[in-house]
Amino acid sequence: MTFPLLPAMMLILFGLCLSHLALSQPPSYGDLSAETQVVGERYMQAYIARDWDVLADFVAESATFSDPTATMVFGQVLQQGKSAMMANFRSGYASITHMQFHPQRTFFAGDRAVFEGTLDWDLTLQNDAVVRTRAMPFVTILTVTDGKVQEHTDYADYQPFLDAYQAANP
Repeated sequence: MTFPLLPAMMLILFGLCLSHLALSQPPSYGDLSAETQVVGERYMQAYIARDWDVLADFVAESATFSDPTATMVFGQVLQQGKSAMMANFRSGYASITHMQFHPQRTFFAGDRAVFEGTLDWDLTLQNDAVVRTRAMPFVTILTVTDGKVQEHTDYADYQPFLDAYQAANP
């Protein structure tokens, strides 16, 4: 008994296996960096604009937000999960009336987006005093996975904020 179509079928299956392998290869460093740049820039624009509805579209369900440099000023800043992150942004940033980021350097390396610059921001206190912080050194590092921000970590030198706070509350 012969199977004349068997060699042809094996070639087709082999071809399908090869095409599957080609399709399942991880993206190149350049392709991943480019995807990270698109997501990172859109996310950062929404973050600085405090546009939480737009920002939420870029946040992974298991995302985390932290700022280890804020601990001595605001206490521990760590949210785990999209809902906790978004609740923190919506309530914790509600008194911020202005944010402007002045980038000095940005780069996109694989799944990381790094934004370095200074931040100007205004915070209205409960007594209606306004703390106007200017030129605060600020770094945001994002980790992007599958088109969503998985980790958002801020680092800042809060001394300009503390100085502005003291000036607004003599």
